[in-house]
Amino acid sequence: RFGIAGTGDQAEKFYQANHFGRGFELTAVYDQDEKKASEFTIRKGQVKSYDDLEAFAACEDIDAVYISGPICDHYSQASTLMKAGKHVLCQAPLAADLQQTEELFRIAEEENVILLEAVPALYTTGFKKMTGYMRSLGTVRRATLQTCSRLKAGKHIERDTVPALSDPEISGAEHRKLCVCPTACMVRLFGKPSQVLAAGIPGDENSGVTGTVILKYDTMIGELLYSSSANAAVPSQIQGEEASMLIREIENVKDLRIFRGSVNQTIHFEQSDNTFLPVTAVFMKMVRTGTGWEQAKEDTLTAADILDKAEFQIRRTSL
Repeated sequence: RFGIAGTGDQAEKFYQANHFGRGFELTAVYDQDEKKASEFTIRKGQVKSYDDLEAFAACEDIDAVYISGPICDHYSQASTLMKAGKHVLCQAPLAADLQQTEELFRIAEEENVILLEAVPALYTTGFKKMTGYMRSLGTVRRATLQTCSRLKAGKHIERDTVPALSDPEISGAEHRKLCVCPTACMVRLFGKPSQVLAAGIPGDENSGVTGTVILKYDTMIGELLYSSSANAAVPSQIQGEEASMLIREIENVKDLRIFRGSVNQTIHFEQSDNTFLPVTAVFMKMVRTGTGWEQAKEDTLTAADILDKAEFQIRRTSL
């Protein structure tokens, strides 16, 4: 029995992906705006609405909660819900920094509940198949993963009341939000790097932000490219000694192209644009069995550390 905290686009996508799924039932919705909470429940069955987080957390009809709101609310909402005995699936990034992330996992272990950062890309069929094809590339020397997509003016700000992205705090959160998916994918594929180098350009409510993070591994270089102010013209790629792979969308892998000398291979995966169903299924299995969360936790902590180091460097060079 799920509750949803937040009523924005991600909350609706989460519901649409899961409401016909096996074992899923939406029972309650929380938003600090009571009207939004109430409106979200329309045509969704017998669903309670709350504008008080403590009352929402105390609801006995909730086993787990999907947190979909702004990053600045993740820590307070997740900690409150877990202390009330709820399992938590939280929109990435899990928290504003590594310290908050570590504290949330500490609370999860104390309360004996499951906490999972929702990076849907990691759990899609396409991503899993891609990792299998990577074995044919030989020793990987470079991986370039990117999420570059220009957003419409005004879509960069999570709340109407916050300052423009020229504010370092807001800009830092925006960099983190955009970079979390390629970072999580890089960590899942290659683990923890030995060095992090980053540069970024702060934006405003009209232009968004752009950044690059370089990850140094013992035998390869990882590149994370992200932007909300420009569209990518080329796909992500992984370069091996024996072959190279092009990945059209790392967020939802549907097409791969493998180049091996004069031989080119194209591989297509049939997959829904809504990627919430696989990550929810994994989360529910973790809740039922109490296992399977350990590697996800370590990957989340590693990614949070990378994002901390990158954000620090970007802020320092932007002063």
